This record gives sequence, structure tokens and C-alpha cells, in this order.
Amino acid sequence: MDKKLTKDNTLNIFFVLDRNYIVPFSVTLTSIFENNKDLNIQVFVLHEMGQNDMLDLTCKFIKDKYNQKVELINFEDKYFNDFFISEHITKAGYFKLLLGKMIPETVTSGLYLDCDIVVVGSLKEFINLSFYDDNHKETSLFAVTDVRADREIKRLNKVGANLTSYFNTGVFYANLKKWRAEGMAEKMIEIGREYGKNLVYLDQDIMNIFFKNDKKELDATYNKDAVIKYPKLPIILHYLGNSKPWHYVDNSPNKHLYRKYLKMTPFRNLKTENITLENIGRKYVRFFRQKFSSGPDYTI
Repeated sequence: MDKKLTKDNTLNIFFVLDRNYIVPFSVTLTSIFENNKDLNIQVFVLHEMGQNDMLDLTCKFIKDKYNQKVELINFEDKYFNDFFISEHITKAGYFKLLLGKMIPETVTSGLYLDCDIVVVGSLKEFINLSFYDDNHKETSLFAVTDVRADREIKRLNKVGANLTSYFNTGVFYANLKKWRAEGMAEKMIEIGREYGKNLVYLDQDIMNIFFKNDKKELDATYNKDAVIKYPKLPIILHYLGNSKPWHYVDNSPNKHLYRKYLKMTPFRNLKTENITLENIGRKYVRFFRQKFSSGPDYTI
């Protein structure tokens, strides 16, 4: 069906991608387009893979099936000339922080998503989401509180971060115009330099320290932990932790949703993990651990 799309129903979505996540990325994209056919969605993918056949196949699939373009932006070393890189703090850890520098300047805002996500509802709310409050104060970021917030706040406060909240950076809505105007990329990199080895989740820790007084809470339906079974599905399910739905041993109650959208992609017949006796044993150990534990298990 042909639609007359205007600027008012265009949503920018950003991804950071490596070769290990191309198939999950195609699943995430498919879930977005299947559930947001009334929107014009501009996808920007930051990567450093060069030419990649699987990524090209994904882009062609999205173009052919949904008539939507995926814009690929290759990382350039020039962005890292003055940034602190060490054995502990790698170049890849900074990629999310550089959205304002690498996304075209004509794009002033957008939704960042990790690739271990399925979107099962409408994202239309983001189109009219305002960065200004009733007092005309402008904010830089919308995000959802992390499920491990209490633990991470205590960890970072031990090294002087002075946090009262902690958000998850797998989903956030960014005011790139403000990021650029205030030189936020360089300031966040400086935090990486200052806190160094005290950072466990590099980009997430840095962003929480930097934006602690410059963010708004995003409705939790846009970043819910997929390890939980919900009576009503949230809009975005996030497969947190090391166990992913493309692993045979994963027991997520929402694994079937990943499989549903995977079957719509060019990778529907791809076998991602061998079924071995060891993996069968791990799968059932994890099942009983989750069944009788007091909370989600985020370990392998």
C-alpha cells in the first residue's frame, strides 16, 4: 500500500553493529518494520566491517520487502585521534558516544537500539517526543532504568560518581542537536579517561555519569527484560545478559518472538548453535535455576 509520508511520521533509528550480530540485527529490523508500517523509518548503522555479504543481504532484504533504506556508516580512525585508548578501554567501547559526530548533521534526534532486541509494537510516540519540559528546559536523553541499577549505582559511587539513578543504554532517545552543540562526545571521552579501569560497562557507565543530571525517564515498555513472562507484552523486549535467544541453551519465555521474526528474514534456515549433549545439559540446568531462583540469572 502506498503511503504519503511526511517529516512528521519519520523516525530515525541508530545501530552499532559488528559481524557477530548481523543476524540478530536483521531480526530486530524485521520486527520494527513489521509493527510500524505506518512510519517512515530511517536506519543508520555504524560499523567497521567494510564490505560484508551478510550485511548487504540484510540491506537488500529490507529495501525489497519494506521499501526502506539502511544507511551504512563506516567508522573512520580520525574520530579517535585524540581519544584515550588502552588495553582496557578499546575503540569499540566508544562507538555509541560518537553518534553526534558520525550520524549526518541533518539528523537532529533519533532512537538508539541494541541488536539483541525485538520490537512488538508501535514506535510512533518517539516522533512527537519533546526534549523540552513545561519550563522550556532542554534535556539530552530519554532512557529506561536498568534492571541492575542498585548494584551499578553502588559500584560507581565507590569511585566518586555520585549517582542516584542508572539507566540502560540498549535503548535511548538522543537529542543529537544538543550533543553536538555542547561537544558532548569529547566530554564523554574525557570521563572514560578519568574513570579508566573503574568502568565495567564502558559506554553505559560513561553515559550514566555524564547524563546523571541531564536525562528523562522513558516509559519502561520501551526496554523490558525479555527473561520475564509478561501478561501484556511491552513494546520493546531486550534480551539482556549473556544468554541470547539464538543460543540453544537459552530459556527465555520470549524466545519464540525472536524465532518468529527470524523466520521472516533471509537467515531463517541458519543454524546458530549445535545441539550437543553438553548444551542440552546446560539448557536444563539453566531452566531449573531460573525456575527456583528469586530473580533473573544474568550469567552463563
